[in-house]
Amino acid sequence: NLGSESYGVILTSEIAGIVSGAGDLALIDPNAPHTQGDLVALKVEGTLKLARRYSLPGRANVYVDASNDRELISPDYVAGKVVFILRRLP
Repeated sequence: NLGSESYGVILTSEIAGIVSGAGDLALIDPNAPHTQGDLVALKVEGTLKLARRYSLPGRANVYVDASNDRELISPDYVAGKVVFILRRLP
């Protein structure tokens, strides 16, 4: 079930990373709870990025860039959980 504030974003090659492709549609729910390993949408200096969320008990969340698993992201804020990706047909 999508929340009433859910929205879609058409992914570009810069945003999509290895989890998706350019032209795919990501459905983002800003109110959905996210847990270990979930794909989330982050706002970083006005740009949308996809990342995986990880954490250790008692520690801050860590966000790993979906397009480069060696890069950590320090977001301005978490825009929401990516609850579904609709792939564009080739």
